[in-house]
Amino acid sequence: MQNEIVGHKLTSEKLKKSEELFRTMVETIPFAIILTNTKNNTILYINHKTEEMLRKLMYAIPDAVIVTDLCDYITFANNSAYSILGYTDESTLISKDVLSLISQDDKEKAQANILKIFDGYSTPQEYTHIRKNGTTFDGEVNGTILRGENSSPFGIVYVIRDITERKKDG
Repeated sequence: MQNEIVGHKLTSEKLKKSEELFRTMVETIPFAIILTNTKNNTILYINHKTEEMLRKLMYAIPDAVIVTDLCDYITFANNSAYSILGYTDESTLISKDVLSLISQDDKEKAQANILKIFDGYSTPQEYTHIRKNGTTFDGEVNGTILRGENSSPFGIVYVIRDITERKKDG
């Protein structure tokens, strides 16, 4: 019994040293690292460089990027979303129901497509979107589920591209 306890303590100490070495290595590497669990597509670790890269990427994308919770309420929007949708401050877009940005004629289709996203089926969809000032634009939307630990969903990320000009030319 005493040997088992000593063995467990040694293993625990080695594991702790290994973890410290791993964290030091990952935090000092000059590039972004994301560690994922491929079995359930969850993110296990993101280093600081990756967080910065993802933050800058979100704000550099010319398309609107919107994240919602599972009840369809907006929890994040990039700068392009504010610009494309005509909002000027965070308080007016965050916590808004994402379906309120879609014309009444397309709401039923959008609701059905949200359910398809949860079933793993997602293809670009076109909707008429409503800006804050009431004007509309044609948008192509791609959506995907955001999953946390144990593959449990915690939100949806949408990318909305204004295709009004493309539709006029087509």
